[in-house]
Amino acid sequence: MNSSTHSATDGLSVCIPIYNYDVSRLVRALHAQATACGIPFEIVLADDCSPRPYAANEALAELSGVSYRRLERNVGRAAIRNRLAGLARFDHLIFIDSDAAVVSDRYLLNYWEMRHHDVVPGGTAYSSTPPPPGQRLRWLYGRQREQITADVRNRNPYQSFITFNVMISRRIFDSIRFDETLNGYGHEDTLFGYELKRQGFEVFHIDNLLVHSDVCDTPTYFKCTREALANLWSIYRRPDRPDSLADDIRLLKACVRLRRWRVAWLLRAVVALAGPLIRANLMSGRPSVRLFDVYRLGLLAGIAARD
Repeated sequence: MNSSTHSATDGLSVCIPIYNYDVSRLVRALHAQATACGIPFEIVLADDCSPRPYAANEALAELSGVSYRRLERNVGRAAIRNRLAGLARFDHLIFIDSDAAVVSDRYLLNYWEMRHHDVVPGGTAYSSTPPPPGQRLRWLYGRQREQITADVRNRNPYQSFITFNVMISRRIFDSIRFDETLNGYGHEDTLFGYELKRQGFEVFHIDNLLVHSDVCDTPTYFKCTREALANLWSIYRRPDRPDSLADDIRLLKACVRLRRWRVAWLLRAVVALAGPLIRANLMSGRPSVRLFDVYRLGLLAGIAARD
């Protein structure tokens, strides 16, 4: 499609936040696609003050339509995405996590053809090949809980909203933006999804998958999980929290019920006593995702008890 047939702002701005990751393969694949199909595009890269920035990322700015900048201080997951949107110049924003991998030659064209929709999440996939045992928990959780078809995601479109791979109209993004008060990892996309629902914007899921290619090791995933649960509880404690939050998120719903029944202490005690055995399973080559649910519920109950 020839760019001369579109207004100056009718195009795709691919926004990629970076932290300690080499995005050169991802960016070059996207750049080749956009160039070949003639879509008006730009790729906006922002490094969130990585302690070890990659020279290969900075070199990507030599490609036409690609910009790169490194922030002088770390601002976090929500703020970096807001910064990227502020730098973008086209009407349709595509947010992609830096550890994504392109698997379809039509990835950008698929989004371009759906640009009349308000918000279009494309979905997440994981390799069918198991990683080393030390990374198996994150991979297995992703395969069982995050790798969901568009048909299933569209049954509860706002609950399934994540920022790993999504196209958003600039007009809509500017009316919401990501909540920068959340610290650490997790659930900035949860709040964004609820705000989309509150304001009545359409969310239409499609199967335009990216592969989550860099599966973190289990100790790192434990740390991210704790941060995400702390953010989830802080959202629940807000006076302006979404009305259906505790019903929509099963883990939170279970924690609230245990507290209401005054038996949350029992779960915390069990998880504390069985902690070494639970972690041994989760660190193994055959971790149980159900056991991980119990572990997360115990962590969330502990966070709630300290509040």
